[in-house]
Amino acid sequence: MRSFIKRHPKIFITIVFVVIVLFCYVFDFCISKSYQFEVVSVSPEVIYADPQRPVEITIKLTRYGKAVSGHDLYALPVGENAAGVFRQNRIRTDEQGLAVFVYYPYKATMFVPAAPVDIQIVDESNSILFVINAEFFMVLDIQEGTV
Repeated sequence: MRSFIKRHPKIFITIVFVVIVLFCYVFDFCISKSYQFEVVSVSPEVIYADPQRPVEITIKLTRYGKAVSGHDLYALPVGENAAGVFRQNRIRTDEQGLAVFVYYPYKATMFVPAAPVDIQIVDESNSILFVINAEFFMVLDIQEGTV
């Protein structure tokens, strides 16, 4: 081993560097998997394709079963039917680990009919070295019509 190091010091240093970076990446990946998201409530229960009827989504962030406060959660519609907007995309969790998002559904038309909307919630505060965010996906079932 010593003869390899003496003959190829640059290769040895490169290998050590790659191993350290890989270890740090795996460390951050494991941290991101230790966070859990829970949908506490979605109100109202029936969501209509009407931007005048906002939807309140309460998310709880925990780590090993304990509430996580002070983390920035980011929410956005994603996927094929990424429609509608949030009042505020980034919310910080409170002492109970809760973040309350207000979503405004899109208005259904003959060109954009009512359809389920995929929502992605990302915890932007859990990485230490690399940006490996914990994330959660949920679906809002958007209905035609009004109350």
